Amino acid sequence: MRTDKPPFELGETLSGKDDNDNLINSHWLGQKFLFPPKPDDSNITGNFKRRTGRGIVAMPVRNISGATLYGKRLCLLDAATAGLTNATGGIFTTKGYATETGQANVAVIDEFIATSGVADDDIFWAILEGPVLVKTQATPGAATNISAGDKMIGGTGAASSQSTGTTNTAGGVGTTSAPLVTQLIGTALSAMATASTQEDVLMMTHIHYV
Repeated sequence: MRTDKPPFELGETLSGKDDNDNLINSHWLGQKFLFPPKPDDSNITGNFKRRTGRGIVAMPVRNISGATLYGKRLCLLDAATAGLTNATGGIFTTKGYATETGQANVAVIDEFIATSGVADDDIFWAILEGPVLVKTQATPGAATNISAGDKMIGGTGAASSQSTGTTNTAGGVGTTSAPLVTQLIGTALSAMATASTQEDVLMMTHIHYV
């Protein structure tokens, strides 16, 4: 894990192509960086005020979904494509949002990204550890009844649309049958009512399988 200066800050993205449409900056993909707590949010780019003394562990991931992706949601890392990363996929790229309950190989898209989102082929921070806001899933039901302390998994993407940036936006709670460790994404630090969808939940992220 690296603690030196990252190639870009939380809330920012890194250009993924040069002027000739060649993919660039692949050497950053998958490197883990620790973002330590900062004392305040004044004047320094990316110096967001932190909620606690716990740092954030994140890694650069390339968006190869063909669409814009948005923060606070779960992306599905492309473990199905052989190799670490290439133009068509790999574990340090994403082809879009997670879409099924309890999917493995997911990560949280940086909550601080601007509302313009992450352009196709650009690189963003995938959050693996630390406190972060995530969205509840797009469909109401028992899965959006979240209590502080619940173990979180990816929520369903049914009846929602990737084109609007709402597919499977980080829902899920602890279940009666314990999910696999590869399905767990964190612990809820705030509560949410059953009917709430697309709402922010504070979560202590702990994704350790990447």
